[in-house]
Amino acid sequence: MKRLIFVLPALLALSACSAGTIGTEPPDLDMAFSAEADISYDGQECTAQIRRMERDIWEFCITDPYPVEGLVITVRGNDTKLKMYDMESAADVSDNAVSMARAVVAAYEAAADSGSVVTEGYSTSAVAGSSGLGAYTVVLDENLDPASMTSDAGRLSVSFTKFAPLERDVEADIVIIE
Repeated sequence: MKRLIFVLPALLALSACSAGTIGTEPPDLDMAFSAEADISYDGQECTAQIRRMERDIWEFCITDPYPVEGLVITVRGNDTKLKMYDMESAADVSDNAVSMARAVVAAYEAAADSGSVVTEGYSTSAVAGSSGLGAYTVVLDENLDPASMTSDAGRLSVSFTKFAPLERDVEADIVIIE
């Protein structure tokens, strides 16, 4: 009986440790990746192929809705360019598509920089924090890759699918021959 009294607390302690608690150290989100994203921002919705080449260098290629299919939005720091077919333009940040892209970039970059880990349920973890957009949450899948991102005000909602890491310096491999 004495052994049972000593073994029972040890078993309870071990089972509490394996209950799926997530550490307080956020996963490394500062990676190059590509993904398909369903994005909703301020009542506007689109589907886009996105690439994050490195910090503050993103590319969004809109695949839906049809009227803007093929629109490519490139964000490089404070510069934003729109390209469709052979037309290219520096963008005014008040445009809906540009604001949507900038909102995704702002929330994700803030999570990569200084987000803190929160636990949702037993097996889902998330990184939460604040950006210029306000409070946000990036929910991670079982591989600790981003699965979705939302803002607390409900202005931004992103669902990531087909997430795949990319090699760094994707653009460094491009050689211009004259």
